[in-house]
Amino acid sequence: MFDGQLLRTFVAVSECGGFTRAAEQLNMSQSAVSVHIRRLEEQVGVPLLQRTTRKVALTAEGETLVGYARTITSLQEEARSRLSPRSRLNGKLRIGTSEDFAAAALPIVLRSFNLRNPGVALEVQVGITTDLVNLLDRGRLDLVLGKQCDPLHSDRGELLWHEELVWAYSAHTRLNVDRPIPLS
Repeated sequence: MFDGQLLRTFVAVSECGGFTRAAEQLNMSQSAVSVHIRRLEEQVGVPLLQRTTRKVALTAEGETLVGYARTITSLQEEARSRLSPRSRLNGKLRIGTSEDFAAAALPIVLRSFNLRNPGVALEVQVGITTDLVNLLDRGRLDLVLGKQCDPLHSDRGELLWHEELVWAYSAHTRLNVDRPIPLS
């Protein structure tokens, strides 16, 4: 029998396309993810991933196992949810999110939330952050996950992380800073 945690890690690596993003999604270190994959490969007896310096791909055996792993982990979560004390949360949660979040880890987080809180109906709307915040202000959303260009001058929400904005261009390009810069 395969360890459920190892299978969850394997599915995350498969879905994220690499160890680093899987580690972020699972809130684990990259070395812990590597150890999990190595242990699972030892249990299976064959390599499950082809690793290069640029990407991680499933082997034929990995392709076979990932389908089973998804089913097994889903059934484990469902059993845990049905056997654990029921959540006291009921009602509807309306979430607005930008595409960046909707395409990344949000589906996994919402699925986990929904399994633990079956009495909560989730509604997700994907859009531009400013439009979503307007819907929040009008009471049509309960929560917004989005980006804001200048969060330091806003008293709204909670800053979860900060990314520097950079302009990137070819080393062969000459820029005249006194003239408009073509962006495309």
